[in-house]
Amino acid sequence: MSEPIRLRGPHEVLAAIPSLLGFRPQGSVVLLAIRPDGAVACAARADLSDGPDLEEWSLSFLPAIEHSGEVHAILAGFAVPQDDERLAACFAALTSVLRRRGCVVLDTIAVLGGRWRSITCRDAECCPREGWPVETLDEDFMRVRMGVPSVAANRQELVDELASATRTIVPPEQAMALHDRDAAIGGVLGFLIGDPCESWSMADALGALRDVRIRDTVLWDLMHEHVERWPDAARQLTTLVRTAPDEVLASPATLLAVLRWQMGDGARARIAVERALGACPDYGLALLMEGLLDHGQPPWTWRAALAELPRSACRGAG
Repeated sequence: MSEPIRLRGPHEVLAAIPSLLGFRPQGSVVLLAIRPDGAVACAARADLSDGPDLEEWSLSFLPAIEHSGEVHAILAGFAVPQDDERLAACFAALTSVLRRRGCVVLDTIAVLGGRWRSITCRDAECCPREGWPVETLDEDFMRVRMGVPSVAANRQELVDELASATRTIVPPEQAMALHDRDAAIGGVLGFLIGDPCESWSMADALGALRDVRIRDTVLWDLMHEHVERWPDAARQLTTLVRTAPDEVLASPATLLAVLRWQMGDGARARIAVERALGACPDYGLALLMEGLLDHGQPPWTWRAALAELPRSACRGAG
């Protein structure tokens, strides 16, 4: 989505949410941060709270507000009809936290089962108590309007994209010799972007990515010189993550997380970070990415931080 999306009314809000998230939420509350000009600044989602501490649950949404500048909020909740009271409690707690922070809640929309309605609208003709059928929402039109190629049926479908394959690739026992680091960088990059002259095998790429200098230089090259090949690199990294044994999984999974985040796909970025930290809980770059996502940092902050970083600082000496 190259241009900010502006939404007119709850029907467009609900139709846009799957494209904004990358999947159709279930058992969730979604917050849209809305700028004064009506553009969507960002979207944040959390599962419905199961615990008594709704205050803490509500606070998890604040980074989306705090890092978006001057914004209002639209809340949307998705639940089965039996959870209507639970959803109402989540709405009430989150609305209270937002108001204490000076954030105006423009609308609160409940989707229960196959019907939706605006809770804040008092016009019975506009928003009857029984709600409107979800089938009337034009998600496909909104997806095309936003330039989103596809939307997953649920978050688990995205998790399954990175599930371990039945066959894993065994990388070489030794990392690439440091005296040939440039060849290693070129080989991994060639594998990711599909350069037949440079491309290495999957096993060699996994072995080379053990070296953080190779990892960081490949990432630098992707960010600065191969933006148009990000989709190709994401596909190849997905394959690496699915086939890598745990001892070498963190590096490609974290690269994939950074790339998905830069592509505007926060949901897949989050899942890639979870895979990286599941394999190596103290992996530094993955912990950094987790913090950036937790605090709602926009992707441009990463590019701004790299703007003054020379490639040689990533590659290192030797």
